[in-house]
Amino acid sequence: MADGLRLALFREKCYEVYRLDWMLRHGYSLTQMFSSMEQIWADQGETSPEETFRNWEMDSGFGSGSIWVCFAEFLGNEYLDEDYMKCLFEIGYGFFLDTEAALAEYQEDPLIKRDAPEAEDANASDGEWALTDNDSMQYRRCVGVLNDQKVFELFQINSYPNNNGEPTPDGQYYRIAHGFIYLSDYDADEINDAAFAYGYPSAKDLPDEIIAEMLFELSATECDLPLEFPTWEAAKKDLLERVRASKWEAAKKDVLERVRASKKSKEEKMQKIFTHDEAARIVDTFDEICSRYNIYVPSPEDDDREEDNMVGLYGSTYSDLLDYVESKLVDVIDTAKTGAEVVVGEFSGTY
Repeated sequence: MADGLRLALFREKCYEVYRLDWMLRHGYSLTQMFSSMEQIWADQGETSPEETFRNWEMDSGFGSGSIWVCFAEFLGNEYLDEDYMKCLFEIGYGFFLDTEAALAEYQEDPLIKRDAPEAEDANASDGEWALTDNDSMQYRRCVGVLNDQKVFELFQINSYPNNNGEPTPDGQYYRIAHGFIYLSDYDADEINDAAFAYGYPSAKDLPDEIIAEMLFELSATECDLPLEFPTWEAAKKDLLERVRASKWEAAKKDVLERVRASKKSKEEKMQKIFTHDEAARIVDTFDEICSRYNIYVPSPEDDDREEDNMVGLYGSTYSDLLDYVESKLVDVIDTAKTGAEVVVGEFSGTY
């Protein structure tokens, strides 16, 4: 897989050029853009220029919602049109000084080559290393399962500008990154954010192996080992030695320790009932229903409410209801402890 950061920056640059091109093709100027943003700036008060721009882009644009497509839609449409992208590279607008280099980088983008990557070692057995990227010498293997999600071990080489150290042949120095990706540590939003950074609309159709690579690359600099190398070849030699010497048993031990810790944590949590959490879930459900049907619930703090927050629960109305529901839950639990039968789905007839 290509260097994730470099690829993400290239796509963002393409999107910047596309937005400028869209303005010119639709007859808009920068002056018109700033003029249309003035009212939003005045209404919102002390907000940063970046936030004002985002709100203008999402809400009004150049009037009647006229605005360029979002980044994800750009990657799924205009970006996939090679003829259009060639025109952008040739015009450049000052972003692309070397048309041929830009086109070459564009054509190497996995998003251009295929819609969704296949795992390089889909049929590899557990513990078998796969070289997934020659550019960074990235190696990956599956080392186990935690909470029904795969665990991957990865190595790769990271390069950095040599600004302060001893002179190096190519002006760079290199470090080896090593780490484990526990897919169960990430929620759906975090995984989709990683996929989005690589230009995919979502991670829905991506293999676990590719997801692990993306997550590792986005945090690889945090996994650097201490040793620095003056040349790529020296780093590559050390990495290969580490891969060959990497003990399968040691990797499995790391996973097993996490499995034991996870089971212990689950058992400890299962032994406790947090009535405040349960009460909050009930109150939040009621609040969502009020919001869905635009129901206003009075609150002693209504004077502090903003105009767009006048439905549902607010202030002490929320907290008072939370306390009341929690007290009822505690009463039910105390009654159950006495041995009372719990009847589900029926009224007693005496309520």
